[in-house]
Amino acid sequence: MRWLLSAAAALLGIVLGLYPLTLAPPITPLIVIAGVALTLLGLALSTASWLLAGPCVAILILEYASALVLASGNVDLLSPAVAVGYLVLFELIDAVRALVHQAPVQRSVLMKMGNDTVPAIVIGAVGAFGALLASSIVSGGHPLLLAIGAAAGLGAVALAVALARRALSAS
Repeated sequence: MRWLLSAAAALLGIVLGLYPLTLAPPITPLIVIAGVALTLLGLALSTASWLLAGPCVAILILEYASALVLASGNVDLLSPAVAVGYLVLFELIDAVRALVHQAPVQRSVLMKMGNDTVPAIVIGAVGAFGALLASSIVSGGHPLLLAIGAAAGLGAVALAVALARRALSAS
């Protein structure tokens, strides 16, 4: 179970670490920031340490913000999915930490965490994608393509959340 959650967190972290490199020209400082963040992610997952998890996600967010600034003002239509990805990454690292340290977490506590977190993720993502869709309609973009892209991004995040919840409920 720990390995499944670690693999999901690592995969999500790699996607969140490499995605900003597609938004802007891959300059050396941006690549170094991504390397530092992914190194911290590996250490956070292998040691199950919150002391490394916080800086890891903070550096990932810094990398993403830097890429947005370097992208010369272009709007990133996947920004809601990226934001949800950071939240899911924190949740996965927390689940790995709880399993490694064998924290006495009752099933009801895990279910409550899931029942609190998943609706927040879904409502936030749907609201953000709705705002992007509305702005696309106003600015003259093709709303159908944006809606399809938004649904695909939301579906990918929902799949990661569903797999993590299944892994947690199996233990």
